[in-house]
Amino acid sequence: MELFYSAVNRNVLFQIRETPTSSPQVLGTLQDGLLSTQLMVSYFSNKAAPSEELRKSVAMGFAGESR
Repeated sequence: MELFYSAVNRNVLFQIRETPTSSPQVLGTLQDGLLSTQLMVSYFSNKAAPSEELRKSVAMGFAGESR
């Protein structure tokens, strides 16, 4: 499962891949700006988050950096 936060649109894209090199299958998009931001902030602030890559991506997104 992959989550991508867009600081520009303030939404979260949910997708899944069968293998790391396969094309992603989009599961859906959370388009509510407040809920999207809160979801990513709560995940980012969790010290036991299972994905360090997502944590880094969230930090870069909040900083306005490209990922």
